[in-house]
Amino acid sequence: MSKLYKFISWEAAIVILSLLFWGGFARLVGQLSAGFGGMPFSFEAVALPAVFFLSLASLLGLGILFFGTLFQTLSSGALAGAVFLLSSGFTDFNLAAVGILILCLLYSRLSVTSESRERIKINARIILSRGLTPIFIGLLVMVSFVIYENPGVQALEKANKIPPSGEKIVSSVITNFIGGQIEGNPREKQAIIKEITRQTMNQLNSLAAPYLKYAPPVLTASLFLIIWGVHEIFVWLSILIGSLLFFALKKAGFVKIEERDAKAETLIL
Repeated sequence: MSKLYKFISWEAAIVILSLLFWGGFARLVGQLSAGFGGMPFSFEAVALPAVFFLSLASLLGLGILFFGTLFQTLSSGALAGAVFLLSSGFTDFNLAAVGILILCLLYSRLSVTSESRERIKINARIILSRGLTPIFIGLLVMVSFVIYENPGVQALEKANKIPPSGEKIVSSVITNFIGGQIEGNPREKQAIIKEITRQTMNQLNSLAAPYLKYAPPVLTASLFLIIWGVHEIFVWLSILIGSLLFFALKKAGFVKIEERDAKAETLIL
């Protein structure tokens, strides 16, 4: 298999994974929006997009390791960005997100190529650990902008009260904390809890109403920070996927490791 054919196959795989991820993520965001309206939210819908996200990050990192050229990096960024724009729309935020992804890929290329050239032995795990964090930043920015531009999230800006999902949370908290202390039959208890919930929501709405217009950016930034807070877990999962893929491709003959003589620098005082 020629290097050109391998390159084309790799870029095609990036396009396919991008389609799978953004398609699954669009459905996930739709469920998130439905959750704001009080509809049930299925956390099972997170599994597939998460796997596609981790696999896409691994593929982008391995592509830089295998090919390492500026053209390949720009090509991967452009293809992944094009799929993102076709899926999420050609908005100013989305165009900026594609630009950020490409810049992150270029920075990742510096780290990956530097690490791979300076190593005596090729270790995909260590090399990927150097290059995946910038890729994650670029992809998370794109994810954040999609959430921000979602109609359900934008609707919070014009809302004058907390979404129904918030009322469900308040009702659940009240039931768990004081439900056992309320006397009476189940119907009377439910009526009392409902009244307490209504009064609590009225107080919360009066306090939160002036600030709901800031909800979309605050919610988006909060989700970004929450994910970023545990991003090392996702990086290591992506490294695991990438290492397994590297091993499989090496066994299949897609990539080889050859020993070559190399000169090393030594400090002398």
